[in-house]
Order: sequence, then C-alpha cells, then structure tokens
Amino acid sequence: MERNIFIRETSHNTYRASTYVMATMAVYVPLQALMALTLTLESWWTVGLSGGFSGALFFATICFLCLFTGNAISTFASSFFKNMILAYATVISTMAYFTLVSGFYIHRTSIPKFWIWLHYLSPMKYAFEALVQNEFVRDGGPCYLTLNEAFDIEPVSTYVNTTRLKPALTAFLPNIVTPGVGKLTAQSCIMTGTFISRKYLDIVELNKYQSMAVLFSMAVSVRIGYFLVLTLIYKTKRK
Repeated sequence: MERNIFIRETSHNTYRASTYVMATMAVYVPLQALMALTLTLESWWTVGLSGGFSGALFFATICFLCLFTGNAISTFASSFFKNMILAYATVISTMAYFTLVSGFYIHRTSIPKFWIWLHYLSPMKYAFEALVQNEFVRDGGPCYLTLNEAFDIEPVSTYVNTTRLKPALTAFLPNIVTPGVGKLTAQSCIMTGTFISRKYLDIVELNKYQSMAVLFSMAVSVRIGYFLVLTLIYKTKRK
C-alpha cells in the first residue's frame, strides 16, 4: 500500500524520493530507539550482563543499529517487488542466511570458502561480535577459570587427587613463567574473557567499536541504495 501511494504521489510531483526516505526514517528511528531501550532495560540486569552503564549503553546502541539495519534491508528489498508476500519471503530468507553464517552457529574458520563472502556481508556478524566483546573483552574483566579451579575439573581432579600431584604441582608453579601472566600460582587466571572470545568464538578481526562502525555503515549504505532505487525506477519527468 505504501509503495502504491509513493508511486502515485511522485507521479504527480508531489514530493521527491529524498523527502519520502527522510520522512520514513523520521517515523521509524524513534520507534526503533524505544524498542532498543526497552529490550536493554528488560534483559541487561535480568540476565546479569557485565560492563556497567557504559556496557548497557553500548548494548542498547547495537540493538538499535540491528533494528535500523534490518528495517533498511526490508525497505530496500520492498522497492524491487510489487508483491508484499514475495518481498517478505526474500527478506526473511536473506536474513536467515545472514544469521546462519554470522559466526553464532558456525565459526568463521569453519565456513566453506565459497560462502565466506556472505559471512562478511552479514550484519549479524558485526552485531554478534560487538556484543560478545562488550561482555567478555575489557581491562580488569572477571576471571572465568583459575589454575587451582582447573585442578578440580574432571577427569583432572580424580587423577591429581589420586596420585597426590596437586601439592607438588602447586609448589612447582612459581618456577614457570608464561607470557602475559608471569609466574604461575594457584590463583593465576588461565581463562579470561579475551581468551574465550579469541580461542573459542574466533573473534579476532575487529574490536567492538569497529564492528559498530561497520554495522552503522551498512545501514547507511542500504538506505542510500534504497534512495537510488526509488529515484531511478520511479523517476518521472516534470511536465
């Protein structure tokens, strides 16, 4: 319906495509910001995410950019189709593929080479990596596993306690010096948030602010593409 109204109005030179694009953004952006804020207030402290106020603000910003980018992709796709159902099917299937190769289900190194280009085109990739780094990667972040706790994990704990190696290992630890940790002790942290994000989630290419910038750039680029499509396809000559 909105598409038909736009064609009718522009055919009579009522307004320009740029006016229409800016007007739709003026309507959707406040609603998307409200939705992002609501999601943050409902989930941040309920789930127990870390990072304080700055972390919550970054979380809300990424949520807003996800909504903003998703809306941009939807409107861009709708400009090519007269049938709303066909447009919805195209957008949903595209977003499903983006989600599949974003790194949440399959790590980047496990994605086949002929699909890796889709991984870098996926807005979900940058949102996911930004949120993971916002939660895990920070100076002075929590330690998720100390060396002493590692001795209590099965089957290591059974072997160490049975053979009585734990006292000997604990006494020998100060003789071991590791990069970034120094001399090992029973309380040395061997699993930080940075280690988790890099080793287990394979997030090594961009930091969270770079991912946010890429996500914003993608949203703006799609909006510009939407404007160009409207201008080129539905352009009419002034009489």
